[in-house]
Amino acid sequence: RVLGEPPKASDEHPAGAAQAEDDMARRKVGEAPTAPVPGLSLKDLSEEVHHGVLAGLRGCEAAAIAATGTFMARALADDQVWRLFLRQDFCDHDAASGKAPLAQQYRELLALEQCRQITWRRVPCRHRLGAREGSPGMFSRRGHVFVMGGWGHGPGTDLHAGRLDELPLTLNEVLVSGGGPPPTYETGITVLEEDEPAGDPRIGGEPFQVAYTGGYMYGGYQHESERFGILEVSFPEGGPRGRWVCTGEMTARSNHSATYVPPRLAGPRFPKGYLVTVGGNRSGFVSDDVEILDLETNTWSVPYIAGDAHEARPGPRNTHSATLVGDRILVVAGGTGDGTNSGPPRGGREVSDAWWLEGLEDGLLRWARAADWASERAMAGRVGRGHRAFRVGRTGTVLTFSGGLPPGSSALAFVDGKPRPVVMNAAEGPQSRPSARALGGGCVLADGTLVIYGGWLPRGPTFNDMWAASVGDQETPFVARLAAAGDQAPVADEEEDEDDAMAALDPRFLMLLRLGGTNPEDLRRILGEVHNNRLREALLQSREEEREEENDSEEDSDEDNDSEPDSEEVPEWARDDDEEAVVEDEAERLLPEAEAERPGAASSEAEELAP
Repeated sequence: RVLGEPPKASDEHPAGAAQAEDDMARRKVGEAPTAPVPGLSLKDLSEEVHHGVLAGLRGCEAAAIAATGTFMARALADDQVWRLFLRQDFCDHDAASGKAPLAQQYRELLALEQCRQITWRRVPCRHRLGAREGSPGMFSRRGHVFVMGGWGHGPGTDLHAGRLDELPLTLNEVLVSGGGPPPTYETGITVLEEDEPAGDPRIGGEPFQVAYTGGYMYGGYQHESERFGILEVSFPEGGPRGRWVCTGEMTARSNHSATYVPPRLAGPRFPKGYLVTVGGNRSGFVSDDVEILDLETNTWSVPYIAGDAHEARPGPRNTHSATLVGDRILVVAGGTGDGTNSGPPRGGREVSDAWWLEGLEDGLLRWARAADWASERAMAGRVGRGHRAFRVGRTGTVLTFSGGLPPGSSALAFVDGKPRPVVMNAAEGPQSRPSARALGGGCVLADGTLVIYGGWLPRGPTFNDMWAASVGDQETPFVARLAAAGDQAPVADEEEDEDDAMAALDPRFLMLLRLGGTNPEDLRRILGEVHNNRLREALLQSREEEREEENDSEEDSDEDNDSEPDSEEVPEWARDDDEEAVVEDEAERLLPEAEAERPGAASSEAEELAP
């Protein structure tokens, strides 16, 4: 009846198909059919059996069946049934984290899972990041949003943070101590903890850690880094602080994905969980290999991947995404650009498939194909290299935005690994949705808001803007605050003022700050050298002025006494060398005296800059 099909003979007679055939045979010979055997109705079964039947269905399927009888509707009135549906249908959803009735929570998550539409709003913000590409890391924890690294005026490991309870959003550079890996871009930057509870309002709290792996060290997508580091972010009074707690060596790699697998999924072999990297570029060539970082020992290994050479597995790729969904990882799209074909942003081809990486327990991995849309014209150009991927709430849906060559501004929702188009809505007003871009940053806030920053466009600009989006019909709390604040003009970033101030600094001192150096001895040494260099420059300038005055006086003397023979003139190159050597000798003699006169000057400057 639910399917709209006519009842079968076996449905009319609970005795089953054999009884129905016997009745048909009796009718053919003119005999009366046997009396129906008294049947047992589903409603006569116990409540425990009803719950067992429902447990074999999804919540939406159970709700449809409940419409056929009041006894099933009564069974669905039990919160225990909906708690079961929430747990089994929506991965790691915690029903206790929501305030709404469980059945309503299920309906809201079901609408999110379908991901029919997303709505964008521009985020007014102040920052000194400037315009960045190179896939800067972006993540949200403890009521803050963080942006790390990428390519601005070069590669960087700098970390910036802003409080989400303040508008306009203001990102300030975070003071980072300790020695970390070298600055890179197209780096794997991953938070080493599970997602925060939905709607967590806390500002600050317990420290958390971030893994920083590989990346390119030089411009032009050259020289993959063979170093990784783990940064711990804490929240003392005055704002977030960072400290490098671990560094080490790894396989040189860039443009890869790096996904955190928590202890509850990693198995007893990895008590603190592990980080799994997929693909990327190695030694200038695109790859398809997989490696694991044990977060207890901080050592790398190549995992066992089940299957033989004849089984299907993903091909080489970079600039893809890899998102943890339930107890498996969804690897989506990417490209094949490398050192042989113009590099990751422009070379090679687009990859148009998605794969599940399963068997996360104890790292006994295996691949399973999720989708292949290479031949589907409707999906062409909707996702490609350098896209951003977001897990939608606590559902099993992964949403991708933009990316490709050239980048598009569309989005796809991967529901159970299968892609479907998403309607892109926008708030009213000019520039009401983000431009197409690739190789930018993105993250999901605790309330489910999707946020993107920066990115790159061939034959176009590198972006410095930030956008937020809500999925479905209901706005997230953060997007609702943006709407309530009105369509205020975006706040320009303050990069120019910073550049003017930084231009006067010694390059080595600037590099020390960018690397997070706060050792007073290092600062004292470099400040002292800067002072010495300035003193040498002053002595050279003074000597040059004296020489010009002597030349002027000699010319005046020659004019007054033309009868005297010209003295032998020293060549310009010889005079300069001799005079510079004299100045160097004089500087070496005066520098110790100058340092003795100001023994605490460099020290006080260093201590003022150090925390």
